[in-house]
Amino acid sequence: MSWWGGVLAAALGLCPGVVAASQSPSLTHALRPGRHEVGMRLETRGGRAVSVWYPAADTGRFPLVLLRAVSDAAPPSDTATAVFLASHGFVVMLAAGAARGDARAQAEVELHPANALVSGRAGGRWLSVTAPSGPSDHVRLRGAVIRAFLDSVLRGLPPSLADLARRLTRAGLVVHSSS
Repeated sequence: MSWWGGVLAAALGLCPGVVAASQSPSLTHALRPGRHEVGMRLETRGGRAVSVWYPAADTGRFPLVLLRAVSDAAPPSDTATAVFLASHGFVVMLAAGAARGDARAQAEVELHPANALVSGRAGGRWLSVTAPSGPSDHVRLRGAVIRAFLDSVLRGLPPSLADLARRLTRAGLVVHSSS
């Protein structure tokens, strides 16, 4: 079964517990996959389906991140963001609408907050980014901002949150953060 075929079957509930993996999943919106193969499974939280995307090769502990979509059905761009983050070494729960996440989540990211591109909280720190209106690949930008935020606060990788906020501001984005 192809990678997308497995994802479709799992999403439709045709094969409960099916795991879809690909050495290098192709991603939409010009997102560049990381070095990890990606697997997916469906879980039920509070009577709602939650998709979990994860690095398929168990090579260590990966941070658990909750991506929250505000609508009841996550658009395909949210799924692409989840796969992108999983390929970069995060376990990602994609919860749509009022679906409950997981208390073990080390970070929570809201994908479509009111008046913002993305909003995230992790380790007692937070970041909210607004992009100017106009033509832009917001999905790719959102993915890059989320990954940089998670790398900074969960993994302690450069740039620091303060440096990240300055870089994003210089790039023309409006940033609010705890740094």
